[in-house]
Amino acid sequence: SQLTLSAATYPITIGAGGFGAGQAPGDGSGTYGRAGGTSTFTNPGGTPIVSEGGGGTVGYQGPQHPGPGEGAGMPGGSGGGGGYPSLPTGAVAGEGNKQMGSTTAKPNQGYDGGTGQNAGGAGGGGAGAVGGSPTGPTDAGDGGDGKASTITGTSITRAGGGGGSPYDGPNSTGGAGGGGFGCGAGPHQPTVTGRAGGDGMPGMGAGGGGGWDNGSHSSRGGNGGGGFIALRYRIGSATATARATGGQIYFSPTHTLHAFTASDTFAPGPTWQPTATVEMIVIGGGGGGGSDVGPGASGGGGGAGGYRTFSTTVAGPT
Repeated sequence: SQLTLSAATYPITIGAGGFGAGQAPGDGSGTYGRAGGTSTFTNPGGTPIVSEGGGGTVGYQGPQHPGPGEGAGMPGGSGGGGGYPSLPTGAVAGEGNKQMGSTTAKPNQGYDGGTGQNAGGAGGGGAGAVGGSPTGPTDAGDGGDGKASTITGTSITRAGGGGGSPYDGPNSTGGAGGGGFGCGAGPHQPTVTGRAGGDGMPGMGAGGGGGWDNGSHSSRGGNGGGGFIALRYRIGSATATARATGGQIYFSPTHTLHAFTASDTFAPGPTWQPTATVEMIVIGGGGGGGSDVGPGASGGGGGAGGYRTFSTTVAGPT
């Protein structure tokens, strides 16, 4: 998308990753992973640039957030995968390209999660692909793959979905781009307590993996990874100097890069004038993986945070 921005400073908000099931303070043996937080490049006096958080997900007896039937994945930038299904039609996949936790459309941010079926949890959607759906009881849906970007100078894939947990099978795979693995069933793990899905990679907007419950309520879903914002612009002189402040600053032979994994402010300096073209990537926080409260039950994987890119004309301070 093409925008023109003319403020003096631009607040940056990085969306936190959603807690996995049982990970939030006071959550106990909770079954649902929370949605990730939104990442925002604030444009004072204008329209902010927002990427939605990834959809969380639930398990067999988890609440509905929203959607029909137990085990439904939550909507978000990318949708959470359905958990252990209690309906013959399967556990509904969380939709992507939605405001986190609602049905409000937010186009071009990610993909749907998979459908929980065959007693297994589905993978969360990624920025580049839908989450996988189980094909049998020994299977789980892998996380949807993320999307590659060269904004940092090398190709890096971010915003992968978390893998679902199988009813009776090995770990599933998180989506390329940092998605957490889905925890395998008892015979495939070295212990019978504390089985947790893998965490989504921090600073990638990746979804957490689903947990597997052994009946002792000790399972945990993986936490989602926090979001990411990066901006780059052409170097303005023969020596590599930044023309703005904010974030971690890097230089390539042709560009200056500002990378944000924590909330901050982007502020063009006196040498910015009159304008410069900025390329931008904005990724929301990944959703947390789900779990269950029944023996041998499986949770879905969290969806990746929304993934958006822009080419923007930014005016310097006046």
